[in-house]
Amino acid sequence: MVSTEVVTATGQEQASTPALLLKDITCTFVSRDDPSQRYTAVANSTLAVAAGEFVSVVGPTGCGKSTLLNIAAGLLTPSSGSVESFGAPLNGINKRAGYMFQGEALLPWRSALDNVVAGLEFAGVERAQKYIVSSWALA
Repeated sequence: MVSTEVVTATGQEQASTPALLLKDITCTFVSRDDPSQRYTAVANSTLAVAAGEFVSVVGPTGCGKSTLLNIAAGLLTPSSGSVESFGAPLNGINKRAGYMFQGEALLPWRSALDNVVAGLEFAGVERAQKYIVSSWALA
C-alpha cells in the first residue's frame, strides 16, 4: 500500500492511504469526426479522496468530469496513470464505490425494489441477501 498526503474536505493534511487515488490520469479518445485523430478528455490529473470524504466534481460541459468518475468507478481505463482503491490497484469495477449515472437508468419493467437491487444483482449478490440489504436501504 502506498501512503500519500491527502488534503481532506476540511483542508487538513493527513498521511494515510486514500479510499480513492487517481494518480497522473490522462484519458484520450478517438475522434468521431476523424478516426485518425485523438482528443484528450483529461490530462495529467491527480485526485485523492479520503475514506468517508464527500467530493463533488464540478465544471463546464466537456471538461472531463464524467470521464474522471467513470475511471474512478472502473468503467473506463485511463490511457495513462494509475487508479487505486484503498491502496490496491483498481482492475475492473470498483466494488467499494457507489455510482449513479447522469441519465435515467431505471428498468421500466421492474418494480421499485427490483430496480434498487439491480446493482447488487449485477455484482452477483445472492437473491435473499440483496433483498435484505435493499429493504434496509429503503426503510
